[in-house]
Amino acid sequence: MKTMVIVLDLILIIILVLVIPFFVLNIFNILRITIGNKTVPNILVIISQVILMIISLILIVYLINLLNKTNFNTISQILISKYSSNKVGFGVLFILTLIFVAVTILIVKQRSLIYIPNFNEKAHNEISNNNKYKTVEIKDGTFNYIGYLKNDLEDKPLIIYYGGNADSAANIFSEFQRLENSLFNNFNFLMVDYPKYGLSSNSLNEENIFNMALLTFDYATIELGYKNSEIIVMGYSLGSGVASYVASKRATKTNVLIAPYNSISNVANTILPIFYGPFENLIKDPYSSNVYVKDINVKTLVIASKKDKVIKYKLTKKLIENIKEYKLIEFNNLSHSDFLEETIVHEAIASFILDE
Repeated sequence: MKTMVIVLDLILIIILVLVIPFFVLNIFNILRITIGNKTVPNILVIISQVILMIISLILIVYLINLLNKTNFNTISQILISKYSSNKVGFGVLFILTLIFVAVTILIVKQRSLIYIPNFNEKAHNEISNNNKYKTVEIKDGTFNYIGYLKNDLEDKPLIIYYGGNADSAANIFSEFQRLENSLFNNFNFLMVDYPKYGLSSNSLNEENIFNMALLTFDYATIELGYKNSEIIVMGYSLGSGVASYVASKRATKTNVLIAPYNSISNVANTILPIFYGPFENLIKDPYSSNVYVKDINVKTLVIASKKDKVIKYKLTKKLIENIKEYKLIEFNNLSHSDFLEETIVHEAIASFILDE
């Protein structure tokens, strides 16, 4: 019981310290969502904002009453003494505490939840020992980014691929070379691993990933001699945000976004709809693709599936509202992990690139 008192004290003190500014900001946010937007907002958004506002108001009123008392126990002692004889009330209090702890973990440890670094030693040995492929090493100060290059098709453009979560260059090269009529058949191909992925080093965050992505593009133009008009930037899932950023900073022949999202906060809100208004700032690596794509000046291919449960189809639809010129290819029956395993997807991408 003593441990629970201490834990509850810490949690409630943090809540009370943060609640007033969040309460004020939340009032403006709910007015913006309900009145300022021309479109009808998602009902979950409204519900979550109302709940947050009610909780904030209750805590503010409680804090005022608490401060007016000359003698009082700690907040948690009051709550526990009140609900200890009430099993239902105590159960609710305990569940709310667990929810708060879970949300705190999601916020503090979010990078370890977003990123899933992967290194497949067997695939690495297979690809690095294959004479058809070149191991690429890009230096960034004391850090190295490692990947692979297939560059055996003269007069063919180069695809620079930015992978999804748990992807690695070795895995992608290993899978693509076995897939019938894959993009390997029609184009040259370059993939370099994100920090901590594969054999790449450096700390793992959005800034370092974007920097590595631009260095990879510049390696293709400076070291390999490709013109910007001979390079296709392609990204899948997490990598669609990286590809959108690169395409906004570098001219390309065209771009391909597979299972793209409009921002990571919107992806998070499909799981836990609390990252709105001021709470959106709790996302450490926002990957604001909806902002980046506005600066893309070439036609972009967007591939999505209505069956995708990881990147919801509605997030892709929101993203393309910001793209100047695009072609959307929709699938009805592909899951999130199916895209790059299907020959029909590779053929659709190849056809689009060759037509541009």
